[in-house]
Amino acid sequence: MTTELRIAVLCGSLRTGSYNRKLLEALIEKAPAHMQFDEIRLHDVPFFNEDMEAAGDPAPVQRLKEQIKQADGVLIVSPEYNGSVPAAVKNAIDWASRSRGLLAKKPFAVAGATTGTLGTAQAQVQLKGLLVHLDAYVLPNPKMLVNGVEQKIAADTGALTDPSTLKRAERFMHEFEEWILLFTHAAEANREQW
Repeated sequence: MTTELRIAVLCGSLRTGSYNRKLLEALIEKAPAHMQFDEIRLHDVPFFNEDMEAAGDPAPVQRLKEQIKQADGVLIVSPEYNGSVPAAVKNAIDWASRSRGLLAKKPFAVAGATTGTLGTAQAQVQLKGLLVHLDAYVLPNPKMLVNGVEQKIAADTGALTDPSTLKRAERFMHEFEEWILLFTHAAEANREQW
């Protein structure tokens, strides 16, 4: 019997029809059938502010934290802005990091698409480093860096259709599944031991 896995997904681009949303859709399509996806919407998450936090987390922040808490793993699909992580993604992580242990030991995978040649490599290095700093378990390989993405989108449907990219997307999602299960089984074995 295959265990259902709940995956919280975060798209770092807020733009309607963004390339990273198209990549996210392709990753979901290529994922194992027992993975269930729950999108964390960043549109309404206010910028982190300790005064606001002291008054109680706003509703969008409460939802964000609950979605991460309930997830077996978190998938972040993000563009790269000026060689770095978009503010919306960093802000979501800043809010989530304020709940002690929420990100620690949580499996994460990071992917991204860009029209440039590096395929979000710089942003991914920074984002993975940030997550590791917060004790998250970040999938090290395979990398899911999609460069020249505008050439890999079908003009008629707007979907990501490049066969090579789709094959990599399928492998990436299966590796993410194994990554989650690795830590799930390890945690269960540890609980049984103690």
